[in-house]
Amino acid sequence: MAKRAHTVGIVGLGFGRAHIPAFQANGCEVVAVCQRNVEKARAVAAQYGVPQVFERWEEMLEKARPEIVVIASPPSLHLPIATAALAQGAHVLCEKPLALDAAQCRAMVDASARARRVGMTCFNWRFPAAMRQLHAMVEAGFLGRLFHVNLRYMGSRWADEGAAPTWRMDRAQAGHGAMGDMGVHLIDLVRWHFGEWRRVTASSIAAISDSDPRPRTTASVSIPALS
Repeated sequence: MAKRAHTVGIVGLGFGRAHIPAFQANGCEVVAVCQRNVEKARAVAAQYGVPQVFERWEEMLEKARPEIVVIASPPSLHLPIATAALAQGAHVLCEKPLALDAAQCRAMVDASARARRVGMTCFNWRFPAAMRQLHAMVEAGFLGRLFHVNLRYMGSRWADEGAAPTWRMDRAQAGHGAMGDMGVHLIDLVRWHFGEWRRVTASSIAAISDSDPRPRTTASVSIPALS
């Protein structure tokens, strides 16, 4: 007897639209999409055969009542959407940056535990075939005794100074810079492949072009051994 397809609702159709064919390819039914620009949302829904379109996420949760809610909105909206979806009994897949700060992340984790529903973020780099093969080799001891790991994330998005800004450039909406948006993938891959670290020391620099009058800034952090 075939398993019943789980229903999915997606909030945010920037990167969120990539989730639609992924869920459909894995036997789920995407029943609703939600975005402030309804006309664009309707176009995406028509492309993938999604029956319901909403402008407000509250209305989507109330009327579509999906079993799985994908949150791909700016991070400033993640906490209220996640807590409402979990309270309604949905599982939640939330894009990163997960929240504006650690306190909001903990609130989302606690809400998931109270609801006894799955709450997860989208660390999609765990799933390419090559990465899963590397993970299997690490677990099998293929690398031997590991002394050093060097990971780099090369991203050219918005490198063009003339590119239009997005919510990612607004700390009030994003909460994080490149580390929270892209570097977090490297943090996850280190932990997944090799386990927890005992100490972290880091430095960062904001590179500004010579034509920009703002000063360059640097920052560093040292995190003591984890218990």
